[in-house]
Amino acid sequence: GYYSIFDTMAEMKQNPQAAKLLADIMTEEGHTNAHFVVATRKDLVGEYVGHTAPKVAAKFAEARGGILFVDEAGFFLNTNSGGYVQEAIKEFVRYMEIYPDVTVIFAMYAKEAQAFLELDAGISSRISRFVNFEDYTDEELCRIARDMLKERGYTLEKEAEGVVAEYMEQLRKDKRRTFGN
Repeated sequence: GYYSIFDTMAEMKQNPQAAKLLADIMTEEGHTNAHFVVATRKDLVGEYVGHTAPKVAAKFAEARGGILFVDEAGFFLNTNSGGYVQEAIKEFVRYMEIYPDVTVIFAMYAKEAQAFLELDAGISSRISRFVNFEDYTDEELCRIARDMLKERGYTLEKEAEGVVAEYMEQLRKDKRRTFGN
C-alpha cells in the first residue's frame, strides 16, 4: 500500500478537493480505484468503550481499493480523550496492515505532523510520503479571486486588485486564525 500524510492549509481541511485530485491522479496511474472516502474524528472515535474499533474497521472496509482521507487528523494528538483516540491509532496501524489496498491520507498542519508520527511506531513506519502545500502568495490569491469572479460573470478591475492584495497582506500579517488561503 501507499500511505501519505498531508501538511495542509486550513482550506483543504474544509474542502478536501486537493486530496480528491490526488486520488484521481493515482487512479489514472493504476494505484487505486476511484473510490474516495472522507473520515473525521466523529467517524473514527467512539464515545463509549468498544465503539472505536468497529468505526475504524467500517471506514477501512468502505475505502477498499481506494483512498481513506482522514480530515483534520490532528485530533489524534488529543491525549485527553479517555483512551479512545489512542485506540483509534492502534486500530489504524492494524487495518493499514490488513488492507494494503487502502491508501490513507492524514490531513493536518505541518506543526502537528511530527508529533503525530511520534504517537506510534506502527503509524510512522507505514507512512511513505509527505506532501506539503505551501501557502498561496498574495499574487496567487488575487489571481484566484479574479478567476472566481470571472466564472460568475464579473471582472476585477486593476484598481480593485490592489485593494484585494492589500487585504490579503493584512490578513496574513494579522495571522488571523480564519485565514487559511
